Amino acid sequence: KRLIGMSELGQNLTSSWVRAAGRFGHTPEKPLVMFYVEGDEDVPFWKEIIKPYLAKYDIQVCTNKAVNPDEGNGKTFLLKMSGLGTNKIVAVDADFDLLIDDYSEYTEMVRNHPYVINTTWYSLENILMQKVNSISLLKNFSRVFKGYFVRYLIGVSNKSIKPKGGFGEMLQKLNIQKLALEGDFSGIVNSEEIDVQDSASFQEKFDKMGIADADLWKLMRGHNLWNMIVKPVEEKLLNCKIHEIIQENLKEGNPIDRHKAMQTLGINCSVKEYLDKSFYYNQLELVSAPRETQNKLNRLFS
Repeated sequence: KRLIGMSELGQNLTSSWVRAAGRFGHTPEKPLVMFYVEGDEDVPFWKEIIKPYLAKYDIQVCTNKAVNPDEGNGKTFLLKMSGLGTNKIVAVDADFDLLIDDYSEYTEMVRNHPYVINTTWYSLENILMQKVNSISLLKNFSRVFKGYFVRYLIGVSNKSIKPKGGFGEMLQKLNIQKLALEGDFSGIVNSEEIDVQDSASFQEKFDKMGIADADLWKLMRGHNLWNMIVKPVEEKLLNCKIHEIIQENLKEGNPIDRHKAMQTLGINCSVKEYLDKSFYYNQLELVSAPRETQNKLNRLFS
């Protein structure tokens, strides 16, 4: 007899199967919904966002790898899943699938599949930015950086720029991290011409999404914005706070080292690691899903 592997079991786990299995679960009065997300860091956010629907549904937020150990996590694995339906839903980062036609082989699916939810903004990281202290810095950056961003989108559209690596490389060339720490992006100069027709096309899309110039950061690659703009600034502020604690204790005749000062703030790892954990896992109640994402959740779970 042929043995069935975990991956094959996962593929056969259709919406209908989940619905039937839910009748034998610990809450049979609530429809069981398997809600797949891209990775482990996505789980806490989506668990927070689906809380209002738990009164009516038993929604289990999980990654693909948690159910299919032989496979990996990520957007592609989720969008390759078969058997999606009311009881089997996937949630993915929008990336540029909403901004650029035929951005990927899954663009149409990300935009229109009834059981695929997308973040509307570029990624989970962009949504989590709502709770950072330096949101005004991102807005200033967005205003100044608009020309570069539009030119970048044009390059991604015509395949002359790699979507992921290209954005980070552009920020590095402009010394964005240094400018962020100085709190001033006015030194960025848009020296290259932009095709008027292409620029107007993207402006029309920004307008349709309700994205003003100051909010363009919502559509940029959030991972890079976090690592190169927001986190360095947060790290600088936190290091200043640690230094203040050390100096205050020194004045009081109770000298402590940096490790002890960090512990008084509840930090038991490196500052960078602490900031990453806080970003992905803490104060998620301060974050809300973009309107279009929330509307789709409402339609699915109303």
